[in-house]
Amino acid sequence: MASRERAWPIDECGNSGRVGGDGGQSNRTSLIGECSGVRFVSDDPHQLLATAGLKWAALPTLDLSIIGLGGFLAGSDRYGALLGISPKFHLLRP
Repeated sequence: MASRERAWPIDECGNSGRVGGDGGQSNRTSLIGECSGVRFVSDDPHQLLATAGLKWAALPTLDLSIIGLGGFLAGSDRYGALLGISPKFHLLRP
């Protein structure tokens, strides 16, 4: 039985949605993370936060994410979970 390679569409950046040498599997998920900090000049407690999560390109025009949040200083939220919906659109077409 011969294997058929799946045809992947090419996006506007020239990417085919494939990871090199993966046998045609798409690369639609990614790990994401951020760090943030706030230092107040007032008497409010300072903040230091970090996030980590997964992002999934559900459609070429839509990303979904789930992220965990953790705070490290007295003014920060101690923990949290974030659900994200990120539509993609072009403001200007080339």
